[in-house]
Amino acid sequence: MKRKLFILKSLAFTLFCAVALTYPIKDVVSGPVEQDNPIQTVYDPSGTWNYEIETPDQTLQNTLTISKNEEGEYVASLEADGFGTIELQDITFEKMVMEATAEVDGDSVEFEFKFDDDSMEGIVFVDGEEFTITAERESK
Repeated sequence: MKRKLFILKSLAFTLFCAVALTYPIKDVVSGPVEQDNPIQTVYDPSGTWNYEIETPDQTLQNTLTISKNEEGEYVASLEADGFGTIELQDITFEKMVMEATAEVDGDSVEFEFKFDDDSMEGIVFVDGEEFTITAERESK
């Protein structure tokens, strides 16, 4: 009887260890472990984008150009009818979101662009007002 109990406990322990090794605690507690994908590429919003900005009076359309300089930092400019070329400043790009500022006719303008492959949606902040901007990438 003791021998059968010993064998039963040994089998239960072995089964427990096998299950524990198959399903590590980290996976059970925090979900699947992310593995590095050596083929994964980093998104680059560089290119020429055809944009539209919706204002109460009209829809502004033109191009946004994004590239990287020699230091690997993003530079961007907006072509805007009536304003010419607007150089974006203080550009940050993190997690598919680019933020920037610009000075237009003495007003401070803030931009927030959210990228999704070859399309972009965002907001332009001017004098306490928000305007929607959308764009499609024309070329890389």
